[in-house]
Amino acid sequence: MSRVLSLLRRVEQTGQGAAVFVRGEPGIGKTALLDAVSEQASRLGFRVGLGKAEEQNQIAPMAPLLAALRFGSRPLLSAEAFADLAPLYRQQLWLVDRLASVLEEHAMRSPLLIAVDDVQWADRLTVFALRTLPVRLADVPVVWMLSSRPDPAGMADEVHAVVRTDIPVEVMDLQPLASSDVELIARDRLGAPPGERLVRLLQGANGVPYLAVELIDAMLVEAGRADDDAATGGEELPGPFVTGLRGRLHRLPEEVRRVLAVGAVLGRSFRIDDAAALLDGISTEDVIRLLEQAMRADVLGTDRDRIVFRHDLVRQAVYADVPHPMRTILHRAAAELLLTTGDDPVAAAPHLLVSAVKNDRRAIDILHRAAKALRTLAPVTASDLIVAALALLPRWDNLSLRLGEEAIGILGEAHRTREAMALGDDLLENNFSNEDTARIQGRLAWLLWGLGRPDEMSARLESALALNGLSAGTRRHLLSLHALALSRGTDMIRAEQVSTRALEEAGRSGDRSAEALALRALADIALTEGRVSTALEQFSLLRSTGRSLDVGEIMTLLLVDEYDSASRLILLSRRSADDTGISYQIPGLLFAQAVLDFRNGRLDEASTGFAALTALGDGPPHAFQKAAKVVMARIALHRGDLQIGRELCGAVSWDATGEPPEPRQVIMWGRVLIAEGKPDEAVRLLLHHRVLDDFRIGFRWTEQPIGIPDWIVEFTDAAAASGHHDVAVRMARLLRCYAERNPNSHLISGLADQAEGLATDDVALLRRGLEGIKHSRRGLLEAGAWEKLGYALLRRGGKAEATQLLETAGDAFQNLGALGDARRVQHAMQAAGLRRRRRTSAVERPLSGWEALTDTEQRVARLVGEGHSNRSAAGELMLSPNTIAAHLRTIFRKLEVNSRVQLANKLRDEKRSAG
Repeated sequence: MSRVLSLLRRVEQTGQGAAVFVRGEPGIGKTALLDAVSEQASRLGFRVGLGKAEEQNQIAPMAPLLAALRFGSRPLLSAEAFADLAPLYRQQLWLVDRLASVLEEHAMRSPLLIAVDDVQWADRLTVFALRTLPVRLADVPVVWMLSSRPDPAGMADEVHAVVRTDIPVEVMDLQPLASSDVELIARDRLGAPPGERLVRLLQGANGVPYLAVELIDAMLVEAGRADDDAATGGEELPGPFVTGLRGRLHRLPEEVRRVLAVGAVLGRSFRIDDAAALLDGISTEDVIRLLEQAMRADVLGTDRDRIVFRHDLVRQAVYADVPHPMRTILHRAAAELLLTTGDDPVAAAPHLLVSAVKNDRRAIDILHRAAKALRTLAPVTASDLIVAALALLPRWDNLSLRLGEEAIGILGEAHRTREAMALGDDLLENNFSNEDTARIQGRLAWLLWGLGRPDEMSARLESALALNGLSAGTRRHLLSLHALALSRGTDMIRAEQVSTRALEEAGRSGDRSAEALALRALADIALTEGRVSTALEQFSLLRSTGRSLDVGEIMTLLLVDEYDSASRLILLSRRSADDTGISYQIPGLLFAQAVLDFRNGRLDEASTGFAALTALGDGPPHAFQKAAKVVMARIALHRGDLQIGRELCGAVSWDATGEPPEPRQVIMWGRVLIAEGKPDEAVRLLLHHRVLDDFRIGFRWTEQPIGIPDWIVEFTDAAAASGHHDVAVRMARLLRCYAERNPNSHLISGLADQAEGLATDDVALLRRGLEGIKHSRRGLLEAGAWEKLGYALLRRGGKAEATQLLETAGDAFQNLGALGDARRVQHAMQAAGLRRRRRTSAVERPLSGWEALTDTEQRVARLVGEGHSNRSAAGELMLSPNTIAAHLRTIFRKLEVNSRVQLANKLRDEKRSAG
């Protein structure tokens, strides 16, 4: 208590969030500690939310956290705010984002304590929220207090691993009491020293206070006096808790034990009406009378309008004593009751998982409905439910086809792709019609697309399309999927023919879904062939089908430096997501904005954007997070942080065994080698993994976030410098081919000139390349072009012009925050004996203090210091709340503060000193 109260006072004073993790065995005192802390926190002026995860309620998404936010007479989440969340339940990122905004606004008025008991039983969405919210709210006074038992799944450990790097954390492992302390408890409760036999029995409690107290109290109830020999009945007991509890229960009338059995099946807490409904022939008044007897025996208690077992261990012991056949009957009755009173398949599902039998149509239907209800919000739980429903069906049953198809889709959405593929192949062994077989193959093909296995996808689709008797709609869908698969293959002529045919058939029939797939295939084909303008035309047509924006369109715009168009689409998409609450676009939009900042040379803003992306958590995982690491590694190299660059991109093995690395990872590791002064090794790595062969087949990697085509310039330079002249010429030709396919891009033409100039050591081409690159707003590329031209002139003895160009390059790099590049230029000049004709006009930004903040960070700091929430600051600056949160973490680090309170104080001090 002392440690927790000290932390609460510190949070109140500093305004910084914190977390407390309480761990221990059942009955060790976790719940008692949470209750006591909640009471003390209220006295200290904290708003308190207290919730509890329950073993039988793990299907209901976010239930324990929402219960905490609705706790008490002044809940943190009002009834109106709670109702406003309803449309967001199918968008978990948006739901957590809104909860963060609500809690942030409360915390700016008074500190908060949010306690969740028994986190080991929390659902996945609650765990995702508990991983995300403490980090998002690190700068406001919110204390998160989570208790858990030792848990093989490690729910609490998972949360702890994430939040401990962002906020102060207290971990409290509650230990068993010493035997002397247990004896003191016995003396206190008995009013006399315990006898030898009781002392011996108390040793079986293993220092767990709840077990010890239950044993002592059971003896008191039985004997009516403090005589341990009488209390035990002269019989050695097999286990103190179970025996003590059974002794207490068996002394109760049979009707009371029946009520307790029903309550144990319903859960740790239950409504009197529900218990009465499951007890045939017993009136509600009689049920209340029987419950009162259980309360007097200290088995039950109350919590507002519900009856609760005094402890989970009590309910579990009662539940274990219910004979299995009776337990099954009660669970089924509980399921039917919940369906009758509220038609809630999600609430009924846990009972049906226990009570359903083979070919139980009613149970299959309810589990199916529950899976559909949870499909978007909790896909992992939904997949468990539909697989359970499918398992109840005989293999030959026609319904297994419909459920099986849905299960494939839900398993895929839950990222259980291997299980989905296995289920699909298992279904295909049945004697289904050609139409059904083709439809299943289409679902499996879509999964293969997500896995990046277009060749297998194409093979399945060709097999399906060869079947006779397919409906026109199924054939159109398969044909469009086939077009998509071929767009990532090697035969672009065939891919375009199939895609064009698919588009025509979809257009004639008005099949917008098939039309969208065909248009996306044509966009991919254009990108593979390096025709960026054509790809953009296809993306534009794709949007006209009514489909939401494809982030691929923004990334394609960035390839040709259409920054204004990309910015406009990002802004429109963000507004659309705000209006609709659709959150699946959030990762892609954050990624696109961060790449846009990087391409514009705003390294700090780009780093912040990628940090916001990674802070979204992992539910579900996004490919953008992996791609973000590649670009973050590149930023680290520009800054001269080679070690960070290595760690982010991950070393690439020369060993041919195992899973081959992605081309973007090979290229990034090659960039690390170049930065380390190993150009020969970088080129050999590129050749070893046949990246250039893939690029020769098609410009497929143009859509990968690795800076194409500028990576070719870097490797052309490395190849020329390390004696791989044939490779340098080969790469320059590839880039020239790419430029010819995009004649309207000054940037791509300039890069092609630059690569050719490096391969042939032609200064004129390097000059022309510099002029082309200047038309873009790629400050890093322009500085690199000055640098490379300077080196070429230096090799020819043109020291005067070389000095001027290299000074310009060094200044540009330093202004952009690319300090590693600036140092490289400086060292090269020193090695060549060049004297700087003028001091650099750029002043290196300090690492801490107000001057260390970028312009955007200063604007964020001022708004937050004035009292803006993340959401309101985001509205002012046209950013997302996630990006504001990421900016704040950087601001706090640079200003050496930990909260909004400290930031506001810092800003006031800054104004005084400036005045």
